[in-house]
Amino acid sequence: MSQNNVFFEKNMTALKLVDPNLFNSINSETNLSCYDRSICAKTGELVPAFSDGKAMYSVYNPQREAENFFPPHQPNEIMRFVTVLGLGNGKAIELELQKKQSRILAIETNAASIKQLFFDFDFSILLQNENFCLCTAQTVCEKLCSFYLPQLHGNFLQLQNRVWVQHNQQVTEKINADIKSALKKISADYSVQAHFGKIWQRNIFENLQILSEIKNYAAFDLKNKKYASIIAAGPSLDKSIKNLCKNRGENFIIATDTASLILLRHKITPDVVLTIDGQNISYRHFVEKCQENSTVFINDLCALPAVAKKCVQDKNQVVFTQNSHPFLQIVNEYFEQKKLPLLNFVQTNSGTVTNAAVDFALQCGFEKIILYGADFAYSMGKPYAKASYLDDTFYNNSTRLNNGETAFTALMFRTELIEKAQNVFTSEVLQSYEDSLKNYLENLDFSVKVYKAKEEKIENFFDNSAKFLQTRRQINCKKTFETVQLDFNFADFKVWFSARLKNADILHDAALQRAFLPFAAWCQHKNLYKSGQDSFLVVLELAKKQLLK
Repeated sequence: MSQNNVFFEKNMTALKLVDPNLFNSINSETNLSCYDRSICAKTGELVPAFSDGKAMYSVYNPQREAENFFPPHQPNEIMRFVTVLGLGNGKAIELELQKKQSRILAIETNAASIKQLFFDFDFSILLQNENFCLCTAQTVCEKLCSFYLPQLHGNFLQLQNRVWVQHNQQVTEKINADIKSALKKISADYSVQAHFGKIWQRNIFENLQILSEIKNYAAFDLKNKKYASIIAAGPSLDKSIKNLCKNRGENFIIATDTASLILLRHKITPDVVLTIDGQNISYRHFVEKCQENSTVFINDLCALPAVAKKCVQDKNQVVFTQNSHPFLQIVNEYFEQKKLPLLNFVQTNSGTVTNAAVDFALQCGFEKIILYGADFAYSMGKPYAKASYLDDTFYNNSTRLNNGETAFTALMFRTELIEKAQNVFTSEVLQSYEDSLKNYLENLDFSVKVYKAKEEKIENFFDNSAKFLQTRRQINCKKTFETVQLDFNFADFKVWFSARLKNADILHDAALQRAFLPFAAWCQHKNLYKSGQDSFLVVLELAKKQLLK
């Protein structure tokens, strides 16, 4: 076996452990490499070269070029995130990682280019470094979103090899566009976490305490229920709500928190009310009391605890569910150690309760869903249907100079609007909710039909039944959300969690670090912590004061 093959085998063995997908891509790659060969510099080092014979680095002293490739760190900077266009021989990256002050994503044109480099250079140690990641131009967005965590990795910096860019201009344009798109998504996620980070953290702990005091069990008799009717609070609900009273026995009504008050004021009792909002204002959706034991309230662990407390006081069933908040992985760790059943998971990544309600309906076994008031837009000159909590808020406080219509208009025009149809306007956020729902439905691996209620008719919104020969499961069943937590002791959990913090090496405990990322974003927003300058231990100490007081 030649030396080249030795390098390749070492690199592939290391890569398989950290990135099986890239490993498989290299094994099945049929495209051409952007590199032509490697040539020997005057110092005896190998340097990648392109088809015109031009070397990627200096052929006189590539080591010196590697030493000067990364700019010096800013004062007080202990960590930064860097994307590098062109892996090349990896020498500059290796030197920078030795300082332990950078997290680096190296981007190559395709798997074929990486494969050729793997034959000429030994990257095995580099690939095993936890602060290094390698990807192709095709996976930049995905890798950047998962590998760059602003709360941990500080400022973002992009570097590129000039010669590499000259020989990969089209690919470079695509990479730059994908980086821009990824950073936009990261920024949006970070902004949400900066706003809600402390609220979510507090709510999870308070809801866990409530969970230890209730049964957390609900059974839904879905026999003869043909549709799951999901009720949102968009303006179109004003004209379609009358249809809910028709064939009531066939409809399993799942109300979003915003729409629950509207239904009660129309004398319609929902089977389920779903709430995921952690803000205090969400309590206003629940000012009116449901009839005892008439409705099951599905509360996300991040939702406002006061809602769960009121529902318990009103003698209605409350069932807590979990989402993808990273702190809940620590909660699940406790449940598993104590051999307790995990909470049911409801998808809330989109940030809108309507989409979460669709996920819940599918978990109940429904394959036909009707959306009411799910406009994802402002229509008929209104942001919400009549009888929502905003009617009380805006009209009760209206004056001649600042009436209710003025308040509703200000609400709609707080961000730039996009015309969707005649007299129908949306925003970037609302459109992202609709896109997220469609993307979720398109990725399902079973048959589902989703309709939208429009006045007295229903229109097709999504139908993938042609892709599947058989339905997933029968509707005529009894769906049970049976996460019984009779043995869950909140006081014991706090003791366990305190010990978990005390015994952990926070700087190397990835699960614990991720658990506090939303809270870290809030701390940074409040100037209590500076990513890239302060140790993450600052966040941990602040979390202890909030959670273990």
